Amino acid sequence: MRYAVISKMLKLDQLESEIKKVGGSNIVKTTLLGHVFCEMDETQAEALAQVPGVLVKPIKEYKTHQVTAALAAVQTFSDVFYLLRSYFNPPLTGIGLTVAVLDSGIRKSHQSLVNKVVYEANFSGSPAADDVFGHGTQVAFVIAGGVHALGAKAGVSPGAVLMNIKVIADSGVGDDEAIVLGIDQVCSMASKQERTGYCPPMTFILT
Repeated sequence: MRYAVISKMLKLDQLESEIKKVGGSNIVKTTLLGHVFCEMDETQAEALAQVPGVLVKPIKEYKTHQVTAALAAVQTFSDVFYLLRSYFNPPLTGIGLTVAVLDSGIRKSHQSLVNKVVYEANFSGSPAADDVFGHGTQVAFVIAGGVHALGAKAGVSPGAVLMNIKVIADSGVGDDEAIVLGIDQVCSMASKQERTGYCPPMTFILT
């Protein structure tokens, strides 16, 4: 069985060492968030939980609901979003904003999302980061789809760009490990950009 292991007292290397002592295997660490994931049986997990300051939790699965409506169904919101963006001068379209979407992937070929995905990572266990399930593409459209024009189908911030962080598999099911690894990946990238002197505004959307 797969477990998440957390400790506020031990460093990641120390935590990994404790996991190996009880026989844990297939260990995956998150650099910034401090989580470690591994395979253990129940007896091993109980032994590890006896180490002071160590929390051991079975991995939980999460299921999202499939989107049955076509993307065009959100067009009733487009004029509202247009008016909200146009309230500002110049219009607040989200230019310069990077949004990390942790979901079932993004279908980059959709006409409203072409050239808007600037980075992809796949932690779902599915073969590719593309969206087969449908939920992530809908979310991406609402965030940054289309263009800022009256009558055009568009999301809240059509000037923003997207990071496609796939944490939900093609079946519509994700788990703690995929979500934490996805968040850790984005945080690591933001931290690296900040150290190099370039850190664009970044927002997480976890659905």
